[in-house]
Amino acid sequence: MTTTINPPNRPNLFRFAPSELSQDAFLAWLLSWSSRDAQAAVDHYSLQRLQEAACELLNLLLDKREKPYSRIVKVLPQWNKIDLYLHGVDENEKPFSLVIEDKTDTSEHDNQLERYQELAEQEKHGYLRLVYFKTGWWSPADERTLKGYSAIRRKDILDCLKDYRDCHPILADYYAHLKTIDTKIKHAEERALDRISVAEAFKSQAGLHAFLNAAFGPSSDRDDETWPKFGVGRGGRPWAHRSFGWKNILAESNVDEGFFWRADTRGGKAILSLRKYWDHGNLDKRKELAARRFQVYLKAVESTFKALNTGFVPSKLAARRSSYKEQELLLFTLGESTESEGANDPQKLAKAILNEIHPKLEHALLSARESMDT
Repeated sequence: MTTTINPPNRPNLFRFAPSELSQDAFLAWLLSWSSRDAQAAVDHYSLQRLQEAACELLNLLLDKREKPYSRIVKVLPQWNKIDLYLHGVDENEKPFSLVIEDKTDTSEHDNQLERYQELAEQEKHGYLRLVYFKTGWWSPADERTLKGYSAIRRKDILDCLKDYRDCHPILADYYAHLKTIDTKIKHAEERALDRISVAEAFKSQAGLHAFLNAAFGPSSDRDDETWPKFGVGRGGRPWAHRSFGWKNILAESNVDEGFFWRADTRGGKAILSLRKYWDHGNLDKRKELAARRFQVYLKAVESTFKALNTGFVPSKLAARRSSYKEQELLLFTLGESTESEGANDPQKLAKAILNEIHPKLEHALLSARESMDT
């Protein structure tokens, strides 16, 4: 009897090569099958379906929906640091160039998109198409920084390649890889408010974002102050911030003082903390000022939270008298309660933060700052 490998345990090429460079290589490989040069191989090896998949993907990138297909003439990986720069001709034999900024889990940085557009425009190879291609979690930052690029998301790619997923083993692996990412992100979003699985959900920025939306409501893309920010800390642990109350408190300071809620994990547990930030530049007088202001804010938070009498259990704070740039004012552990340390139900806490805790604490902190600044 032949032993078969169950699909969930089937070795997948992209499990071992999950990086953006690997995805660059896959896209270059697949799109190259749309070229005229590949026709001989297509005829000889009966790979017509693979060529159709390549043409369908190219159509998706070019925002075309009907035949006849365009085709790729030249693939230029990492041309002037552009992930993929391609030359092609459309159905009318008109030349075009295609810039693909390829992302897995990161977002745009250092004005990449604008610089790549300028480089491609200077080369003047036909008309230009700009694509922001992302297979990981789509963050609010991605939406805000498209800057004229067309967005291609994971769902778009899955829909495009669905009918071709079995035409070649490499394509099958890539499709299965994207489906796995899809499932993990959906699970994180669904479990971000579940007390049993919240810590696992917080290991994903999708889970952090789902919790922030429940606790503070969806943010407006026109509100730069409260717009959530996402990043990765030590050990690869993702974090998410929701800010409020930023203000320049000293005329000579270029960095505003402000407050933010931070969701992340600590010691394997899901954590939500309320923090104050001010860059004092390590100057002794400013550090002393930061420490004094911190004590005022801390008392305002403690008295306000005590008066609310919500029943939620704050955890013990570290560095309560510190003069660090970031200082914790309130800290909650989320998840299942234990005898040694109380933990809070994430769904109930998120609802309470939205309806009562955050509005009261924001008012108390801004009032405390006004009293110090007048």
